[in-house]
Amino acid sequence: MRIRLLAGFLTPLIASVNAIYSSQAGQIDWHKQYVGIPSIHSSALAPRLHRIGSVQHGTPAQSILLTATKKNVLAALNPSEGNIVWRHRYEEHDVLQAFKANMDGLVTLSGYGGATARIYEAINGNLIWENHLHDPLTGHLAGSAPGEPTGTAIEFDTIDVFVLSNGHTVRRLSGAKGETLWGWTSPELASSIFFTSLIRTEKALYAIGVSKGFASLSIHVVSLDPQTGALLHSAGVPSSIDSAELVHGLKLGGNTGLPEVAGLAWLEKGSLKHVLLTPTLEVKFLTKHVTNKYGPYSSLQDLGVTEKGYIMAILEEKDSSKSTAHIYRMDLNGLSLTKAGEFADTSSDNPFTTYAGGVDRQGRVYISKLAHSTTLRAASYEVFAPDAINGSGMTTGHTFQYDFGLHGAINFATVDVANTAEYVYVSRIFLTTTTGAIQQWQQERQSWVREESITEINAIAAVDLPEIAGDSHLLYKSKYETFVQRLQRQLRDARALPSYLFYFVQRFLTGTYSKPVASPANSDEPGALWRDVYGFKKIVVAAASTGKVFGIETSKGKIVWNVKLGAGSPDSSLKIKPIRMTVLKTVSEGFHPEIGIVVEVDQEAKTGGRSLTTGMVRLDATTGTSHSTILAIGETLDVFEFDLPTPSMGNGRKMIAVVDQEYKLHIYPYHVDAIAAFNNVTDRTSFALLTNSPTSPRLQGYGLTPWEDPSTAEDTEFPVPVWDLHPTWSSSFPPGEKIVSLVRQTPGRAASHGRVLGDRTTLYKYLNPNLVAVITESQTRRDGHDASTRSIPTTRCTLYVIDSSKGTTLYSTNVPAGKRSGGNLGSCDVKVTLVENWLAYHYYEDASGQIGRGTKGWRMTSVEFYEGGPNVRVKSGELGTDSSKLGSIDAIEQVYIFPSGIEAMATTTTKYGISSKDIVVINGKGQVQTFSRRLLDPRRPKDKPTAKEQEEGLIQYDVLLPDDPRRIISHNYRLYVSKLLTTSTQLESTSLVLAYGIDLFLTRVAPSGTFDVLSENFNKIQLVLTVVGLAAAILITKPLVRQKGLNAKWYS
Repeated sequence: MRIRLLAGFLTPLIASVNAIYSSQAGQIDWHKQYVGIPSIHSSALAPRLHRIGSVQHGTPAQSILLTATKKNVLAALNPSEGNIVWRHRYEEHDVLQAFKANMDGLVTLSGYGGATARIYEAINGNLIWENHLHDPLTGHLAGSAPGEPTGTAIEFDTIDVFVLSNGHTVRRLSGAKGETLWGWTSPELASSIFFTSLIRTEKALYAIGVSKGFASLSIHVVSLDPQTGALLHSAGVPSSIDSAELVHGLKLGGNTGLPEVAGLAWLEKGSLKHVLLTPTLEVKFLTKHVTNKYGPYSSLQDLGVTEKGYIMAILEEKDSSKSTAHIYRMDLNGLSLTKAGEFADTSSDNPFTTYAGGVDRQGRVYISKLAHSTTLRAASYEVFAPDAINGSGMTTGHTFQYDFGLHGAINFATVDVANTAEYVYVSRIFLTTTTGAIQQWQQERQSWVREESITEINAIAAVDLPEIAGDSHLLYKSKYETFVQRLQRQLRDARALPSYLFYFVQRFLTGTYSKPVASPANSDEPGALWRDVYGFKKIVVAAASTGKVFGIETSKGKIVWNVKLGAGSPDSSLKIKPIRMTVLKTVSEGFHPEIGIVVEVDQEAKTGGRSLTTGMVRLDATTGTSHSTILAIGETLDVFEFDLPTPSMGNGRKMIAVVDQEYKLHIYPYHVDAIAAFNNVTDRTSFALLTNSPTSPRLQGYGLTPWEDPSTAEDTEFPVPVWDLHPTWSSSFPPGEKIVSLVRQTPGRAASHGRVLGDRTTLYKYLNPNLVAVITESQTRRDGHDASTRSIPTTRCTLYVIDSSKGTTLYSTNVPAGKRSGGNLGSCDVKVTLVENWLAYHYYEDASGQIGRGTKGWRMTSVEFYEGGPNVRVKSGELGTDSSKLGSIDAIEQVYIFPSGIEAMATTTTKYGISSKDIVVINGKGQVQTFSRRLLDPRRPKDKPTAKEQEEGLIQYDVLLPDDPRRIISHNYRLYVSKLLTTSTQLESTSLVLAYGIDLFLTRVAPSGTFDVLSENFNKIQLVLTVVGLAAAILITKPLVRQKGLNAKWYS
């Protein structure tokens, strides 16, 4: 018992190493919130402006911009400033299907087929109630593609809510408590009728659906009693349509209360048709199609104004056409559609056109048209007010600066207009772009912009900044500097001396050693990026899947630059997707650090269709300036990084290698020095490629054949070097195993090659940079004592650690299948990190029906690889890839119960690798948490530690890892993050941790304590006074001592 108490006492002491002062929260870290790229493929999820309160009801109206995003987030933005008012992220299995707001309430349907209904307070996002309508596993699985119906819809009564779920069930839910008041299920469940929308009027509730025919779809309508849910009538509308998205419901009525009239408008073979809906679904109205004489039309757009009786019809492209779109309004009796206005044809200089709609505070409708081009850095939009000038309509126009090369094309918009005086309309427009930005324009002025594509990061790297005091670029240019130039430079540097002294004294007196310090001289100039004293300020370069690249400085999280890849291309259909990033040149190798991005380029092929190529983009990490862009090859198999022995003048040590589908290797940069250096190491270079054939998954090792320059002295162009690959080994896996993931070793320095034990012997680490971890998945039968249980198939995961230079399996173990959120079993949810000689992996243990297993829960296994027993050394870090000694290792492992599931796992990184490497995780609560390496030491003794074990720093083994809140480095932030990046600083004690996903969060950790920085509690003033006092005492007593010695000589 005393041993347990001692272990329980020591564990918090170890866990508190990373604890920080409360005053440091928000000072050494920052948190940037995002929502994701808006979903615009469905009108049920598209962004829209909503007013809380009403002029008619005498309540003050407050506006919010509601949006659902591709990250499954529902959010409300402040339309004036663009900041987040509130947001909710739905679980992965609970996909948001539709949302609709009415006055103070906001209703959502989520899950397959709309399995769950929720209602929130629109002003603050507080959840009022939720109702589970059906099992998500039985829900309709459609809705992910444009035009594909989800079978969900939302309509409002005065208080209650009507919802359509699964395409065949309509319910009335209590607006106050959420219980089901009545439900109606279509009796044609086995038929081909699928309902897609709801329309509520004063006298009936209509469910609109489509019925499958032999060659097309037809419209079907059901009318229900809104009070009881009784079926009033069911009828088909004679029609022939291609898609359910071509059908739109129109409403008319006052600005308050329920609509009085409803109708349907749809597009059939280019013609716009319309019918009136009545509670009895009278045949004389359903069969009397009102076909418009204009057209032909290619599509219909509701633009969020169909509830006011308006619809937009887009004309098919014709050379003779003088207009692009017609605006229709349903008559008061609902019997016909009247053309209320039109938009003129767009000029050839503005080929991109987007339409938007909106309703003002008084309930008046406005429709807008936006146009912009790829060449002119400008966009224009017209706002049509159909109610102006006594119903004749009025159009106003505005032009604003819009950079297509930076933001891409505008793909969605919504407009807000205020009629401030007669014939005076003040408008603001909210738009989204193909690069994922959300912008607000107040006529010609941009009010704010949100770069939401930063939530789709595909590649990321942290880069050190140059130090202004050192003038790093002079390291490479000083030998060409004349005496006069050197004198001028030194005079310029002397101007910074007062500023430097000021910052030095301020830093010394205030004790802000652990905070970023402004650099002297020009550090505040626009675009100036300089390293701070301890290297906490770096630049994080993040490339998004939309082709946008961002430069984020780490001291405050500010985006200092952003560029769009392929901005200068004449091909507007070009789609560039980053797949890999590496630092090509660091500050120590040149004044301007550079990064290289390997991208997939999707573009239109000359023969038709699309073609996929692989490119390479080189960017200046401090400015985002593109130095070179190279389109090289077709699709790739893999991308690798190599280090040159020595960097050449103007180029870094790093090199990117791309393997194409023909098993040929391409390098970048391929200047003469790099090619010669790379050719010298090809005989020692090997790597592994993953081939996941359904019949024979394997990891294949390859070597390189040295490249020979085929050019002659007469050739004027230097040939592009290509290296041929030849297989060296093949690692096959048992039949039925499918490779799920491959985790490569985390690069970094090893400060020590061994571990000194208490008896003064040494365990030497197995340091092999070629180690990779492979996770496979296979189907098997569950082992259990019950025959019925054994017949159930289950998933088995296997973890292998393989030497990628030889194909030797060094370690393997079976891991239980994971348990994802939502109750889905059977997936290999294994998180792995591999650094130096340490392997750690996290998984879920489902022990049901299995003999000899422990309780259910999360596990963390820690494994250390050594070259052998004590004092056994084979110098694995110095062995060649063909040495037989590389396969001889000892593995020490231990399993722990982990507190929770995790989203991501990484290890801390320091400059020289001296500090302990702690585990950093994103736990199931959305928090970033660290776990000490000492707690995960696989050599922790089961019994009371001996004196020798205590000398090593070992503590007694406890199967449960503590969930210490002091090691939650994200404090009380609720983060939406899923990935981790760790990087070193100039302080060996300190590592930067960046968590990213939907949000961005960065902080500093010191795994072994800040041993190289004075603490904030250190009394420097007392030290100075002590030194000054001692100096004064010496000055005072020195002549006295000298006089005393002189007197002693006289009297001796």
